[in-house]
Amino acid sequence: MQAKGFLASLAVLMLAGASAQSAPLEDMGIAKGVCEKFSIAGKPTTKECTGKLLNTTYADGRVGFYFTFKRGSIITFSGYDRPNPTKDTDLISVDKIIFSVGGATREFAATGSCRYGNFRAGHKRVTCKGSSDDGQPFEAVFRMTSPPEPM
Repeated sequence: MQAKGFLASLAVLMLAGASAQSAPLEDMGIAKGVCEKFSIAGKPTTKECTGKLLNTTYADGRVGFYFTFKRGSIITFSGYDRPNPTKDTDLISVDKIIFSVGGATREFAATGSCRYGNFRAGHKRVTCKGSSDDGQPFEAVFRMTSPPEPM
């Protein structure tokens, strides 16, 4: 039952994102694991974060990390791919945060980054950090317990 709710929320989110995103979706994967840390606007919400993380990549280089929460909401850190700091590390510049709650979606401008190992090779952590344009900090750390699966 919980998986059906998650997939329904995900479908709504992807349809909403598809209308706002002009580039075609190239890749989508889901990882299971542990949300080790999550705070937004200085409020820790780690206990509400679930063990699922979605990743999307669009043809124009936009990447999104979708953190899911127990009550069905989703918070996405989205931005563009940057040059890799090392051969085994990827980096995106976050330029927006997207909140999806109960079918409603709101976007906020942001500055920050998400760093992750070769996602498809199963490296363990995704770390996002930065702040919204009004100065509210965000930080998220997700540790995968199994390799990401394509969707």
